[in-house]
Amino acid sequence: MENSDKTRVRADKVVFSLFLFFGTICALQSFIKSVTLGITAAVMCIVAWGVTFAIIKLVKKAEINSVAIPTTFFIAIVIFNIMSGGTSYFIIEIAMTVMFSGLYFNLKSIRIISIILDVVTLIMQFATPLNVLGGDLGITVFIAHFFCLVTIEYLIYKMVQWMHEEQEKAAAFEEDRQKAVDNIYSMTKSLNSEVGSVRDATGSITAKIDNLSQSLLEIEKGADVQVQNMSDINSAMAGIQNHVSDTVAVSGDIEDLSKKLLTSTSENRTELESSENLINDVRTAIDSAKETVSDFAQQMEEIIEVLAQIKNISSQTNLLALNASIEAARAGEAGRGFAVVAEEVRKLAEETKVTTDQIETVVTGLKERIDEVISSVDNGNNLAVESSQKIRTTLSAFSDMAEQVNKMQEGIHNQNIMIEKIDKLVGEVKNNVQSTAAIAEEYTATAEELIALQTEQQNDIRSVNSYIDNIKDSSEKLQDSFQQE
Repeated sequence: MENSDKTRVRADKVVFSLFLFFGTICALQSFIKSVTLGITAAVMCIVAWGVTFAIIKLVKKAEINSVAIPTTFFIAIVIFNIMSGGTSYFIIEIAMTVMFSGLYFNLKSIRIISIILDVVTLIMQFATPLNVLGGDLGITVFIAHFFCLVTIEYLIYKMVQWMHEEQEKAAAFEEDRQKAVDNIYSMTKSLNSEVGSVRDATGSITAKIDNLSQSLLEIEKGADVQVQNMSDINSAMAGIQNHVSDTVAVSGDIEDLSKKLLTSTSENRTELESSENLINDVRTAIDSAKETVSDFAQQMEEIIEVLAQIKNISSQTNLLALNASIEAARAGEAGRGFAVVAEEVRKLAEETKVTTDQIETVVTGLKERIDEVISSVDNGNNLAVESSQKIRTTLSAFSDMAEQVNKMQEGIHNQNIMIEKIDKLVGEVKNNVQSTAAIAEEYTATAEELIALQTEQQNDIRSVNSYIDNIKDSSEKLQDSFQQE
């Protein structure tokens, strides 16, 4: 039911109740004066009550009821006044009629009723022989009463008018308030949606950072293994260098013993065979070193691939942080704190990318040095093969040692030169392996720094998630309060 209908119903009830009360009082008063007058007044009241009740039940329109019911009451008053020959409280009864109309809060009805009442009162007073106030009250009293009546009518009209204005203001305020509530409700729904999106995005970032941290742990483990392998390679190179030094000594002995070849053929042959075995050992060690270094080069390739994934994740993190900043800017004042956090996440992502680029540069340089190590190992192996072939040639020609002594001495001299080269190359390989080990240790330290940075990022994102949850809870509470309104 609308407000106008509620006002009409309340006014109908009050007016009818007062009408019953006032009619009963008038009837009783009439019975005191005269039984006949009392019966007439009672019949008139019953008729007026019936008409009023019919209007209330059948019409049900505030515009009509606010005029018809007070008019019915006024007609009853006029009839009673004529029957009584005028009453001193006639003006008060008219004022009550205006008040009845005022209960409906209809300005037009108040104006109509006031005009009707004033005109009929003036006609009764001046166009008929009846003195509406009764008794010997003169015109001066009537004018005073009539002025009071007009004043009451004007006051009631202004009161209703002011109440209408306040109702309009209240309605306008309520409309503005409802619009504001609807806007805030819409904003809270949008904020909830955005918070959910950001929460999902941060969850995705957290998962990716967890994967990245796991990858970095694997890289760190791989780097530790590489350092250990480089240490093993370095030890092997030291052993190879010792073998080469021994070979140089043996070759010197062979050169000295070659001068005594005619008297110590068997002894010299044994020494040559020992030299061949040592060269084979050198080849075996070089092949093992080459295999280890090749594995290390392959691991460097895998590290580069992991770094590419890290750079990709950092770029995605940066993009997501930028999107979060944009969404926080849309949220206005409520999203300002979150925008600061999103900006910090973006900066961390950029720093991660810079650090990853530096690691990639170091790893690329390390791979180039490993390639150099592999090339050096291949050269050493080729030299070892060549030395072994020369020794076998020396052994095959040993039966004719007497005739080939000079050639054998020349071959041994060349062999010594080659062994010295091998010794030099082995020293270079050892230095390269040491450099590679140092780089691997540096890479391990860098990976640890990255893991620490990723852990810090995870903590920051957890803080952001906590802020987001708080914002979402507050927004949902605000939204629930608006829904209750």
